[in-house]
Amino acid sequence: MLIYWHLGFQKTGTTSFQTLLARNSERLEPFLGVFPKGKTTRRLRHACNRYWSGKDRGQAEADMATAVDQMIGEARGRGQSRMLVSDENLIGFRLSPKTGNLFTRTAELIHLLERVSHDAECRFSFFTRNFDNWLLSAYNQEVKQVRCRFGFDEWSRLQNFDHGWDVNIALIREATTAPIRFDAIEDDAQSDPFPGAGLLRYAGVPSDVVSAMELPERENESLSPGALDFMLQANRSDLSLESLRTVRALVIGQQDVFR
Repeated sequence: MLIYWHLGFQKTGTTSFQTLLARNSERLEPFLGVFPKGKTTRRLRHACNRYWSGKDRGQAEADMATAVDQMIGEARGRGQSRMLVSDENLIGFRLSPKTGNLFTRTAELIHLLERVSHDAECRFSFFTRNFDNWLLSAYNQEVKQVRCRFGFDEWSRLQNFDHGWDVNIALIREATTAPIRFDAIEDDAQSDPFPGAGLLRYAGVPSDVVSAMELPERENESLSPGALDFMLQANRSDLSLESLRTVRALVIGQQDVFR
């Protein structure tokens, strides 16, 4: 089995790409088994989250292996020898959690996935975009989803990694001798019908099939400036998590009321 691991990065069009995979799974089936973020990766994602929490990492890694074995079994059951797994949240949800950061975790996750994939051949893929714009979007996402209470400047100073792609990409490349692919979504937009088209061709999907894909609408877009400011104030309040979830859903669904 050849596994293409698409691991992020968050806020680079991953959600739309995963929706595209799900929507076109039957069209892709003759060439590639697809496992986009959601139900198909839930077991693996939960095991990864337990690993990052630091609680019983040995058991978490064993659970990761079980989840990967299950996905491989499903692909083989459909007669497939290649599979694409796309889930940026296998790395976690924050750019700089309590231990490590997005890029050191990515390097560690690559080691983990190679171990738990046993005899399968692994290849790794990431989407990137202009770094400054990416940071702004990642900040917006943390305000929206994980109760970030900081303004952007303070939040940016707290991100404990080099603020540029070159150093971080070099760190990831050092983690493995397996092939790693980095696609800038701005370049994809100029030459392809959607971000990720190059990855699908790389994974063995014919160009004419890629060109015929049913494209999804844009998803998981950033909050507007007014909605972002409102959500930041809500995060700083004493609202319970349950109440904050309700506010978040209303803000995301009614951004037109914010200026």
